[in-house]
Amino acid sequence: MRAARSNAGFTLLEMLVVLVIIGLIASLVGPRLFSRVDSSKVQVAETQTRLLRGAVETFRLEVGRIPTAEEGLAVLYTAPTDERAKARWHGPYLDEAVPADPWGTPYQYSIPGRDGLPFAIYSFGADGKQGGEGNDADVGFLPPDRRGASGFSLLELLIVLVLMSFMVGLVVPRLSGTVEAIARSGDRAEVQRQLEDLPLQARQRGRAIAIPPGESLAEVVDLPEGWSVVAETEVHVQDNGMCAPATVRVDGGGAAEEWQLAPPDCRVSYATQ
Repeated sequence: MRAARSNAGFTLLEMLVVLVIIGLIASLVGPRLFSRVDSSKVQVAETQTRLLRGAVETFRLEVGRIPTAEEGLAVLYTAPTDERAKARWHGPYLDEAVPADPWGTPYQYSIPGRDGLPFAIYSFGADGKQGGEGNDADVGFLPPDRRGASGFSLLELLIVLVLMSFMVGLVVPRLSGTVEAIARSGDRAEVQRQLEDLPLQARQRGRAIAIPPGESLAEVVDLPEGWSVVAETEVHVQDNGMCAPATVRVDGGGAAEEWQLAPPDCRVSYATQ
């Protein structure tokens, strides 16, 4: 019986147990292993871009310029077609043709580079697309940050514009009201000053000032635009500057008030507001 089992190998149950154990081990070890593989590929890409940069710098020293965007990295292994550059080219500057990156995608070459570097040499990373994070991030000497060059992305600009519109909607009405209040306060002070100067005006004219009730004081007061001052009781100032008590209605800046002119110098006080 023992000999028969030895020749048969494993039972079906034993095979299933082994497969389950192998599956568990793979689920635990596999992700970490693949992560390490991708991490190693990033390190390889960084090393290769540094080597390619060194080759470009050597090309630059001998030819007197960096490869054009049209020539790309291929000119490091194959002489340029431009006769002047070809005469100074002493390549190849690589032991073999330009390699693909560890993910099988050609290395990118563009002009200019970031942070003052005149060129960019980089890999798109594991996803083969520009941008990304982690192992998908671009690797090498990168081109200028488009976002940094323009300040904001289109989405950020739209968000800023919406927020600015919202703030303008909140602030401008209040600001406008504040400006109007300041302007009204200045106009109000000017009207008061001119009313209190009526005694001086009468003395300078050498004749009395008399404004009957219901009449405007516009002929003796230079009113701001949109303002009116009407006598509710007679306004009388003698030629010697003596002012009789009077009440005037002042209307301006969206508000109407009754002002009292008190003797003997037409000092203004506010009856209602």
